Amino acid sequence: MHEISAECYEELRILRSKFALIRNAVLEVVPDPVAVAATPSVVKEISEIPCCDCVHLTPNGCSFDIPEAQTEEARGCNLFKELF
Repeated sequence: MHEISAECYEELRILRSKFALIRNAVLEVVPDPVAVAATPSVVKEISEIPCCDCVHLTPNGCSFDIPEAQTEEARGCNLFKELF
């Protein structure tokens, strides 16, 4: 066991709290790969035509100019990407 000055101890305490904040911020953006691998994927059942929840929907229709956009034929679109 070693004794340190009060200034060094305070600096260490501040650095540890900053490190914890940075680590938590990074873990929010980059999930733990072990936890992600252990989590089973959830298949969302789509009861409505999914175009309204797609990032590619613009005020002018589908940004890929798919004519079936917002119709029953749009189910299963391989370009669908959920907003959230």
